Amino acid sequence: MQVLKVLIEYGVVSIDRTFDYLLNSEKNVKGCRVLIDFGRKKDVVGYVIDSEYTNRTKEELEEEYGFELKEINKIIDDESLL
Repeated sequence: MQVLKVLIEYGVVSIDRTFDYLLNSEKNVKGCRVLIDFGRKKDVVGYVIDSEYTNRTKEELEEEYGFELKEINKIIDDESLL
C-alpha cells in the first residue's frame, strides 16, 4: 500500500497544499494525474507529488493520522508527466 501526497487541481488558495490518499498497488505513480473524491466533488483531478510505501493497514494509518484516508478512484497517466 502507498500513501500518496496529492495536489488538487482546484483554484482556491486556502487548499494550496497536498492531501493524503491511498493506493493499494506497487505501481509508481509519482508525477502522474489521478482522479479522486474531494469533499462532495467526485473525480477531481489531482497530481501525485510524492508517495510512501507502507506495510501498515488503512485502519492503522487512519489512527496515526487522526482522519479517514480515501483511496484514489483512477490513475489517469501510465507514466509520470512531471
